[in-house]
Amino acid sequence: MYYEDAQFHSMAADHEVIAVLPLDVMVKWTPKELRDTAPELLLRMEDAKGLDIQSYLTSWYLSRKEKRHWAVAIQAPHVTNALLIQNGLALDSLAAYTPMQLSAMLGVDAVILGSFKTGAPVSRELGIVLNLIFLWTPGSPEWAQMDLSLYDAETGILMSNYKKFQDARMWHSSDAMINALMRKASRKTDYPRQKSE
Repeated sequence: MYYEDAQFHSMAADHEVIAVLPLDVMVKWTPKELRDTAPELLLRMEDAKGLDIQSYLTSWYLSRKEKRHWAVAIQAPHVTNALLIQNGLALDSLAAYTPMQLSAMLGVDAVILGSFKTGAPVSRELGIVLNLIFLWTPGSPEWAQMDLSLYDAETGILMSNYKKFQDARMWHSSDAMINALMRKASRKTDYPRQKSE
């Protein structure tokens, strides 16, 4: 599902730099993982996946910028994350701030916020069958959902939103599934192109 504000292109024309923030990741852990792993470690694993997806998404947007000659620059993830830390923000506290506040901290014209959720891992028996047919990684989730929102820094207006639910059983690994979701998500956003000299 894709939404784009009617003023998207007029707002985007004024943007010079955008930033992709770490995604909020929610994994449906197995009962064994919940039983055998400290809750703090599970949270750190989700945070690490959020940083991984932030990096992947930034790479997709940079590739898109190069191919389509976007006029807007994309802030490097290490710069974004360093500025968040310098402002005292932890990954699990981003939701407490508005897009306008986050943009001001980062010195950008727009921010991309998002979440990534996964369903319960497939059963062991089904995992064996899927592994034989699709080379599916045992323990991978049955489904995943990515939700990305682009906000204008000056007004806080939601410029665009992309939400995609994916049947994960068709992918051989969770990384392949994430890449497919990101490829579809990044194709939806289209910034103005650089003007010819």
